Amino acid sequence: MRERLPTSSGATSSIWRPGIRRVRPASWSRSSGRPLLERLGFVTEGLAKHYLFIDGAWRDHVLTARLNPAFDATVFSSRRFRPA
Repeated sequence: MRERLPTSSGATSSIWRPGIRRVRPASWSRSSGRPLLERLGFVTEGLAKHYLFIDGAWRDHVLTARLNPAFDATVFSSRRFRPA
């Protein structure tokens, strides 16, 4: 996972494409992956209580996100993104 995502220093990676503004992974509240997400620059946005039924119980999930620092909103000004 580290090889595919940008670091918190702002380096870019292959996940940032035109039109991608945000990446939002969710993890179990007790997941060992949360420290990795934090090292990669993801911030906690909230908690989804009883989000998924996993291993016989409803599990809370921590909602995290990282915004694309180079997002260009003009991508959405083209005709293909306008409603008919």
